[in-house]
Amino acid sequence: MNGPPTKKPPEIIYVTEFHGRKLAVAKDAHNWIVIRCKSDEDPLASDRRWYFSDPAAMLKAVHKYLIKERIKRLDFMGMAQIVEESYKDVEKLAQRLAEKIAVKAG
Repeated sequence: MNGPPTKKPPEIIYVTEFHGRKLAVAKDAHNWIVIRCKSDEDPLASDRRWYFSDPAAMLKAVHKYLIKERIKRLDFMGMAQIVEESYKDVEKLAQRLAEKIAVKAG
């Protein structure tokens, strides 16, 4: 007799590191998952996760989080640089999402 089916782990599609932290975005069968952990940790082992069904809402939340975390270290960089770096991370993530959605549609 076979046991219950094993759950497939989420697929990590994007990772960014900053100030000793890692932010990863993964996709499972139903959700987009934003995972926060230390730079030396495996994101899939972390329990600090946010789940989204809407990719646009997930992108907004990631952008807000990145700006907030970088503002905490404002003494290291200027405000314009914080916004620019956060925007670039979200832009890269959005490109990855578009590629992933195109592959599934095609």
